[in-house]
Amino acid sequence: MTDLPGDEQASARSAQRGRAVRGMVLTLAAPFALIAIILGGRIAMPVKEMKLAPLVPFEPARYEAAPPAMLEKPMVTLPAGSFSMGSAEKAESPVHVVTVGSFALDPDEVTVADYRACVDANRCTVDPHASSPGCNYGSPERERHPMNCVDWNEAEIHCRWLGKRLPTEEEWEWAARGTAGRIHPWGSAPPDETRACFGRDGTCSVGERSAGATPEGVRDLAGNVWEWTASPYCPYDKPGCESSQRAVRGGSYTAKDASRLRGALRSGHVVTLRERYLGFRCAKDAR
Repeated sequence: MTDLPGDEQASARSAQRGRAVRGMVLTLAAPFALIAIILGGRIAMPVKEMKLAPLVPFEPARYEAAPPAMLEKPMVTLPAGSFSMGSAEKAESPVHVVTVGSFALDPDEVTVADYRACVDANRCTVDPHASSPGCNYGSPERERHPMNCVDWNEAEIHCRWLGKRLPTEEEWEWAARGTAGRIHPWGSAPPDETRACFGRDGTCSVGERSAGATPEGVRDLAGNVWEWTASPYCPYDKPGCESSQRAVRGGSYTAKDASRLRGALRSGHVVTLRERYLGFRCAKDAR
């Protein structure tokens, strides 16, 4: 720098001081920037939602598509409409009017055979827990029983494999109760063994209790297994709450009395739960 003229030396010293100041500012600001990023991440993704297991992305180039026979299985199309959702029970109140669009719903719960096809296509996975006592997967005599012991993500992935989705809680209750506000999916008559699979030590084959079907033909909406829905489990007076649970509907084979088989009955479970009394069915938007 001593070989430069005086004015150029001054300019160089000024530039050097500028670089030093900028370096000091960046060094001091770095911790605050990191804190801002962390806080920003928390705002964008609430801690409660971080409990959700990530959905497994599909890779069409690696995995097999669903066979046409499964894609073409008949579904029950339900019309758009409004109904009074809920009841006077604490977890089901307040009663409120809900409007749903037209959608299609599987007439039966997803069976072990259905789910096995997804596993064979390398789309679905089976947790080791799915072979525990009371779980149907791995029992050849239960291929027509509902697939149970699956968590929320596993259920959602199976439905997406078929171009479907899990039903919302509103859609599920609309299917079970209709505009008439039925007590049970079939009406007001009390449950019995011809209408629902309940008061038992295990699940039943799906679709065998036609007397318990809805007027539209959806079966096993009461008993057999509780069914996952797409909806967060929120109080009705706090819609859109941040919940790590998803609503489940329908009661199960463990129910001992009619109150556990009502169309308005609801509960909630964390998305990672796998239980022998918990299964699902799929829905999709009407064309």
